[in-house]
Amino acid sequence: MHANRNLMFATDHDSQTCSDGSFSQLMFDFDDQHIFSFAEIVFKDLPLSYAHKKYDIHLQFFLNNDEANCDGMQIREVDNKTAIILCSKKYLTSRITLAGSCLDYICEFYISGGRNLAKDREFKSSPVSRLAAKVIDGDYTTCYTLKSDEGYPFFSVQIPFNVFTQRLKVHIAS
Repeated sequence: MHANRNLMFATDHDSQTCSDGSFSQLMFDFDDQHIFSFAEIVFKDLPLSYAHKKYDIHLQFFLNNDEANCDGMQIREVDNKTAIILCSKKYLTSRITLAGSCLDYICEFYISGGRNLAKDREFKSSPVSRLAAKVIDGDYTTCYTLKSDEGYPFFSVQIPFNVFTQRLKVHIAS
């Protein structure tokens, strides 16, 4: 994905770098065509009286000369700083434009799984798996090793919305 140097705050994976409020739209160009299934937006802390403004969001998708808006948009709040944006259908796109008053408050914008969806989510594991939280801590240098006395261990992560995934990465320590 290509982003103008002034827009790097939206893709730098740092929630401390945020918009300065001077943008009327953000445009993300891809090297190839991608399927848009959802977006995750991280906002800066807002006073309660401004909280509604972060949900003034408009998404447009571009492929060749065709343009489409996000039909049936749903916004699901993950926490007070994070929201998931879903459309009623999937879009094949080579460019996404984001507009609305949300731009004044945006810190990060992830498209269709461009981040670790399992990080810090609720999980369940077999009773012996006391260190299973290391699996979803976002740090690839920590890991969990199964012990031979665990029999049939299990691990599951609950993601609170439906997602269409194009890729699943599992890091295995050697």
